[in-house]
Order: sequence, then C-alpha cells, then structure tokens
Amino acid sequence: MGLADSAARGAFVTIAGQVLKFLTQLATLVVLARLLTPSDFGVVAMVTAITGVALVIGDFGLSMAAIQAKNITPGQKSNLFWLNAGIGLAAGAIVFFAAGAIAAFYNQPVLDALTKFLALTFVINGLNTQFKSELTRALKFKQLAMVDVSAQAAGLVVAVVLALLGFGYWALGWQQVTIAALTLLVSAVLARWLPGLPRRRQHMRELLHFGVNTMGVQLVTYVSNNVDSLTLGRVAGPAVVGLYSRAFQMFALPVQQLAAPMTRVALPVLSRIDDDAQYRRYVGAAQRVLSYLLVGSFIFLAAVASPLFSILFGPQWGGSVILFQILAIGGIFQALGYIYYWIFLSKALTWLQLRYSVIGRAALIALVIGGSVGGAVGVAWGYSIGLAIIWALYSIFAIRKTGLTARLLIEIAAWPIGVHLVCGAAAWAIGWAGADLPTITVLVLQTAVYLGMFAISFAVPRVRRDLAEIFSIAQRLRRRK
Repeated sequence: MGLADSAARGAFVTIAGQVLKFLTQLATLVVLARLLTPSDFGVVAMVTAITGVALVIGDFGLSMAAIQAKNITPGQKSNLFWLNAGIGLAAGAIVFFAAGAIAAFYNQPVLDALTKFLALTFVINGLNTQFKSELTRALKFKQLAMVDVSAQAAGLVVAVVLALLGFGYWALGWQQVTIAALTLLVSAVLARWLPGLPRRRQHMRELLHFGVNTMGVQLVTYVSNNVDSLTLGRVAGPAVVGLYSRAFQMFALPVQQLAAPMTRVALPVLSRIDDDAQYRRYVGAAQRVLSYLLVGSFIFLAAVASPLFSILFGPQWGGSVILFQILAIGGIFQALGYIYYWIFLSKALTWLQLRYSVIGRAALIALVIGGSVGGAVGVAWGYSIGLAIIWALYSIFAIRKTGLTARLLIEIAAWPIGVHLVCGAAAWAIGWAGADLPTITVLVLQTAVYLGMFAISFAVPRVRRDLAEIFSIAQRLRRRK
C-alpha cells in the first residue's frame, strides 16, 4: 500500500472512530451535566489545572519522538518504554505528596483526597505511552480508534453509575482513572509488542533531543491552557470554574474530535515525504480540510450556542454560553494554526516551535491573568486574544524558516472563513429575531439557515473547486476503507 493510500485509509478509520468517540463524549457531557453540579465539575477542573502538568512531563515528548523517527530499533523502543514508565511513576509520586499543598492553594480541603487518587493516572499513562506510539507508528488506526472508543464508553458508564449513587465529584475522578486504565489494557493487547530490558549503547540522543523540545512546547501549551481555571479557582471558587470549564470543554471538542486525531495520520505520513512539491500539496490539502471543517465548527457552534447549551445541559449552565462564544473566536485562530504544528513536528523543527510557543504562550498567560479582573468573561477574552497572537507569531516569523510560506496557507483558508462567517451571521440573526420562540424551534431554524446559506455558496467558483477537492478526498477515503 502506497503512502497516499495509507493516509486515505488512516484518515477514514480515524474519522469513523472519532465520530463514535465524539458521541460518547457528548453523551458524557449531557448526562453528567444533569446529574452533577457546576461545583462538582469545578472541583475536578481545579485539581487537573495543576496536576495535569505532571502528565505532560510524564510523556517527556517521547511519544512524538517515537512516531516521528524514520527508523527506530527494538532496543530504542524498550528504552523509551522504561523511560516513560519511570517518569510516570515519579510524576505520580510528586502529585500524591503535593495534594495537601494543592488543597491549601485553593483553600478547598476536599481536594486533598481527590488529588491523591488522581495521581494514579500519571503512573498508568506513563506505562501506556509506548504502546500507543507503537500502534500509531505502525499506522494501526483501526486499533487506535478501538482503544479510544472503548475507554471513553467504559468511563461514561462508571461515571454515570457513581453519579446516580450520589458520589458527586468522585464520579468524575473515577471516570478519569477508568479511562486511563482501560486505555493501557487495550493498547497493550492490540500493540502485540512487549518491551525488553533496558539496553545500553542504543543511540538515544536524537530521540531525547526531539522529546525535550516537544515536551517544552507541550508544557507551555498546558500551562497556558490551564492558567484560566487555576486563576478563576483561586479568585472565584468551584462554581465559576465549573461554568467556565463546561464552556472550555465545548470549545475543545472540535479540536479533540477533528484536528488532534488527524495528527495520528498527518505526522507519520508527512514525516515520510522527501519531495518538496508533494509535501506542499499535502499541507495545502490538509489546511483546506481543516479550514472548512474545523473553522466551520467553531463558527456554527458559536452561532447556535444559546439554544444548544439550553437543550443539552439545562438552564443551570446558561452562564457558559457567552464564555463559549468568546472562546470560539480564539478557536478560529487555533484551527488556522494547527497546520503549523504538523509542519514543525514532521520536519523535526521542534526547537523552532518551542521558541515561538514560549513567546506566544507567555503573552496568553499574561492576558488571562490580567483579564481575571473582569471575571470569567475577562479570562475568556484574554485566552482568545492570546490564541490570535500565537497564530500571528507562527505566520509572520516561524513558518518562513520551514521552507513554506504563510501566504499560501492564509489564501487557502480565506474563502472557507468568509463563507462560514456569512452563514454564522445569518444563523445568529435568526436566533436573535426568534428569541421568544421555543428553544428547539430556534435551534432547528438556525441550523437550517446556516446549511441553506452554505449551499448557496456553491454558486461561487472558488468554493466549488475547494469542495470538489474535499469531496475527492472523501471519495478516496471511502474507496480505501
């Protein structure tokens, strides 16, 4: 099977798996939002805002190093397994013994026991890193989809049962541990690989160098992604954090369900392309798909957020709507910048990504902390403006050093953005005009108007060409399934 065929087949399987995973995660959000309170979600978000940094350190960027490497020996894979296992154990121990300090920071004693319990996830994830890397490197996308879906489904069942039994925020804690444990079990079985003993005289320097740079990027990204919950938890308490975290979860869904899983396909495929012209074609096609699907998702969800949140989560989550709409503005820039992430990784330019990520994420953190004087709304605006700054830094400075140009990527994205903004404005106007109508009616009308306006855009030749290319890619995916 050629590289293009592998990419097509991998994309099809990944998308199919993500549809199932999305439905499971959406069911989790909807069901648990009606069984638990915003404070329950806020308690868990406050813990993970701090402890999740140990998860980033626990990976040490070595999973991406193993995937990106053109060649890797059995000895190197075994060494990577034991490195990740050791780092995961150390991260879990640090989180466990820091539980008291975390509870004191927030002045929330209930966080002590929960933090100690969640420390298990770092140990489990450390053991699992190389198994999932092995599946990704072998382009076993069907097995990866199976891992994700089965783990999410099991976590949902456990969380719902415990929530019904009155366990409160502990239901969410057990959900995380269940997902981590089942992911490890299924990944280890499907990978059909067992690590050997650690081996000396293996060339690990390049892998570790790549890993350290990648970890640096992931670390600054994590800190900037969680400084909002940490800041609000410190100054506003669990209830406000819960409302914000629900908005942020919905904001993160398009990236989690579309862009992040496609990294499994894009990274191993782009890393194997040596021809510059072919590489540019693949990157251009990827940007076009991301622009129509990912940017479109943010604009559509922002337009219909008010009736959508009311129907899915109930009236107690109404305060999350404006927060999500503000975050969705930043989501557009995040979507446009995701292609840079693939370029930096596939070309092993993690040092370049780290340099500009540190600058951009530092600005984002400053904006979030400064915005906290305006409460959750100010934090959301600070986060969105920070994402726009990061995209600008990549587009103006970083991309020039990869041999590509930002102009090409921006021109590709311009038409999809324009089309979706027009559709979103029309849908929002319908929602504003029909505010007195039943909620479900408003949502149906907004969706119909959005889709109708998008259908009208087919009359534009450039849009027709773009969609024809995307349809051609979809046809290829269907043939390769």
